[in-house]
Amino acid sequence: MSGQGIKIAVVLCDCGKTLVNYLDYAKIQDYVNQDLSIAKSYWYQDLCFEERLDEVVELYEKGTFNWFIVAACTPQIIELVIKTKLKAKNLSPNFEIVNIREQCSWVHSNKVKATDKALMLIRGAIAKIKTANTISEKQASLKKHVTVIGGGIAGLNVASDLCALGFEVLIIEKEPWVGGHVIQLENINPYNKNGKEILMELLKSLGKKNVKFKLNTKVSWIEGGVGDFRIHILRTPQFINDKCNYCNKCIEACPTILNDPLNEGLATIKAIDRGLGAPFGDSMVIHREKCPINCRICEEICPEKAINLNFEEAQEVIKTSFIVFSTGFDVLRPDQRTVFQLEKSPDILTQLQLARMIDPEGPTNGKVTRPSTGEIARKILMVQCVGSRDIGFARYCSKYCCTTAIRHAIDIKENNPECEICISYIDIRTPFWDEELYRKARSLGIEFIRGKIGNIQYGAEQLTTEIIDTVLARQFNYESDIMVLSTAMLPNQLAPEIVEITKLKIKDNGFMQEYYPKLKLTETNKIGIYICGAVSGPKLVSECITEAHSVAVSIVKEYPHEMLIRDSAISMVDEELCNGCELCVRICPFKIPILLEKDEKSIALIDEKQCQGCGTCVSLCPTNAVQLESLKRDQLFAQIRGTLADVASNDAPIILGFVCEECAYATVDFAGMLRKSYSENIRLLRIPCVGRLSILDVLTAFQSGADLILIFGCEDDKCHYLEGNTKTRVIIEVIKELLDEIGWESERINMYGLFSADVDKFLNAIQDALNVYEKLGHSSARLRLLKKSGV
Repeated sequence: MSGQGIKIAVVLCDCGKTLVNYLDYAKIQDYVNQDLSIAKSYWYQDLCFEERLDEVVELYEKGTFNWFIVAACTPQIIELVIKTKLKAKNLSPNFEIVNIREQCSWVHSNKVKATDKALMLIRGAIAKIKTANTISEKQASLKKHVTVIGGGIAGLNVASDLCALGFEVLIIEKEPWVGGHVIQLENINPYNKNGKEILMELLKSLGKKNVKFKLNTKVSWIEGGVGDFRIHILRTPQFINDKCNYCNKCIEACPTILNDPLNEGLATIKAIDRGLGAPFGDSMVIHREKCPINCRICEEICPEKAINLNFEEAQEVIKTSFIVFSTGFDVLRPDQRTVFQLEKSPDILTQLQLARMIDPEGPTNGKVTRPSTGEIARKILMVQCVGSRDIGFARYCSKYCCTTAIRHAIDIKENNPECEICISYIDIRTPFWDEELYRKARSLGIEFIRGKIGNIQYGAEQLTTEIIDTVLARQFNYESDIMVLSTAMLPNQLAPEIVEITKLKIKDNGFMQEYYPKLKLTETNKIGIYICGAVSGPKLVSECITEAHSVAVSIVKEYPHEMLIRDSAISMVDEELCNGCELCVRICPFKIPILLEKDEKSIALIDEKQCQGCGTCVSLCPTNAVQLESLKRDQLFAQIRGTLADVASNDAPIILGFVCEECAYATVDFAGMLRKSYSENIRLLRIPCVGRLSILDVLTAFQSGADLILIFGCEDDKCHYLEGNTKTRVIIEVIKELLDEIGWESERINMYGLFSADVDKFLNAIQDALNVYEKLGHSSARLRLLKKSGV
């Protein structure tokens, strides 16, 4: 429809007549009515009311107009409402929003100038529409199937929620049991239950739902995209069939003794041993990789012939629509920190080992003992932040340590009041109700010392630890029967090849990167792949459960029907124009474009189901082959020229601003809400990301008469498209060099990163631009336009 047969309506709203004192609505309506492309203009006082919006949508549905401009409040208030109404009637979202409230009437006191600015913003929107095509959604069928990788507390809760919402769920777990580390914990705050109790309740509910498990299974490869993921798995054979009667003869005969992983090495098991059984996992488990070469004793001795060691790993491909990574965490092993020499004493434990001791079903039947002697521990030293908050290791707080140590100390003290317990800490961090635990611990006589650990003497009778008290500035020795270390929570590493093929982002600390830490904590840079729990950083059990609920809600919210729906905010490639330069492949922050050989020519291909719509690829395309469907190059050019249409008819400075629709636009709105006054000479254009801006866009703005250009994006490392702002900064530096080369002064363009309420920085940027104008005056192109018009 581009340019042909377009009938545009302009819908004005004066917000209950509150804006008429600041904007001349009659002048605006007269102005737009003079444009031959305007089919009709409407002036409302209450456009946000349900019946008024329904009236506009009904007119649109009848064909009175096929595009419309809403000149009213911020799109952050009204845009989604309009889209929802149009979608309900299966209508194309052919509309633009011009913010004349927050950007004009609320921030400018000069009614004439504010009205003129509003007219130019509307004119820019009209020009943009005249070059637009009808916006249409792309649809594909979608199977309601989710694969959860990792069967810990987070993964199980995701599965439970999604099953309740009608999804099929498959849980892939690399261990022969589900539950992760939670199954090892004796008392979990704030639930006052042990891990098995919590998991038992969850697994019982899952047993009645549409969920399947694949235990002893590892993911080797992932390909495809949302709606069509293909997960390649390797499943370790079970070796034992249903004929097993659990006579234990194989266990008795097995010559191989292993440390029990569930009991953190405080007990031993055989290479063939009892598993956790239903509902947690397999009832019998063979750790075949630990068996001596050619050993088949268990197979030979089994009276039921239930064991077959000839089975090999089975490969399988799982087809699924969505993937949830909930692979949990690992913990620092104390021998990774040189100050704790475990080989010198078995009496140095971790909090996980202590949890197994406290468990009545644990290796010591609930008694806290010295591993070296088996005697009850009378004095215990707990050391916090072992590996955490450590510049040389894990810089972050591991979050679980303080509450867990205090919870364990209370449990021990209540069962054995004579036991002396000292907790050496850097800072005690017990948020919310956990603070009550801290107070209770102190009331029970548990000692807290803000200290640093020095040398450790490993005596036969006791451990003697040098502690430097940083509050009282003293150094002393503390003798204890056992030392319990609160060790750092570490990322549970994914296979490097999976990270590479999925293009998932990994943080510097090794945890998986959330898509947008501020608002999208459970989404990733890959559409259709979600994360929850400790896979993205240290979490409490309660936080893991909350994130699991969030993932389920996110999937259902984004894909409520068995249909994958994408709007036009995606990039497309014109194969005839593409020269295979690979620039789009390199610059895309989500690694979506790929190069394919077609007809003896390399061309770029963008998966429309995966594209996030930032437009960063458009900014570098040298042949105009890549276009963001919602903001093509011609559309932005037209909007720029329309917004600057009056540059030859007045002598005032004109600043053109490009504003990222996320944090920067929120700042602009906030400035309006606060009624912060600033110059009428700045005109702002909303774009999905500053990464969409190209050198040609900026040069077009200058050539069209802008005196100065300001670019407002997200603050560094806060871009909602990951890297759009940082890549644009590089482009801006190139533009500055180019401007100096052609004599257009590089000072005329600047870029600013804004947080979502960075009003002062925004206002200062405008004032700085005006100061530059005072120094340089009109741009060369503006002077030519003024001279040509005789102004």
